[in-house]
Amino acid sequence: MSSSLNESKIDPHHRFYTPSALARSLVERIGFEGAQVVLDPCSGQGAFYRAFPADLERLECEIDLDKGDFYDFDRKVSWIISNPPFEDLTKWIEHTCRLAQLGFAYLLPTYAVSASRLRIIESWGFRCSQMTLIDNPKEWNLGFPMAFYIFSKNGPRTIRLNGKMEPTQSTLELWTGNEGGGV
Repeated sequence: MSSSLNESKIDPHHRFYTPSALARSLVERIGFEGAQVVLDPCSGQGAFYRAFPADLERLECEIDLDKGDFYDFDRKVSWIISNPPFEDLTKWIEHTCRLAQLGFAYLLPTYAVSASRLRIIESWGFRCSQMTLIDNPKEWNLGFPMAFYIFSKNGPRTIRLNGKMEPTQSTLELWTGNEGGGV
């Protein structure tokens, strides 16, 4: 029986834990105006949960641990922010849209934000207001690009690129893990 070094480091539940520095950088991009309660529905090691503003009520649950199952969670919250599981994502997004009052933000593979999922999200009144491409952490060992998507109910229809609302003059941001974010 042989196993490679990489295989021994793979989480058996295929979870990709978000590094704290990345979670902090991504949470800083969200405008929490009017927010009271924020939820991390799959808190894992708690990187997003710890990055939430201290002046908000912070809640967490998990998929299969003792923090409570997200699918059993039924309280309305201002924002939902996390790195959700990739499987059964449509069901996950629909449950998110039922609970989020102001918006939600997820770290997702770029292939996962399909036209059909965007239609579902828009049917609940949410718009993608920002997308940040992520330089994947090496420990994730992923062969596809990831992005942080922010969807808000009161957000503009235009995707916000590099903080500007003029798409023709904007630059798509890339988080590299360097101090200050990077472009």
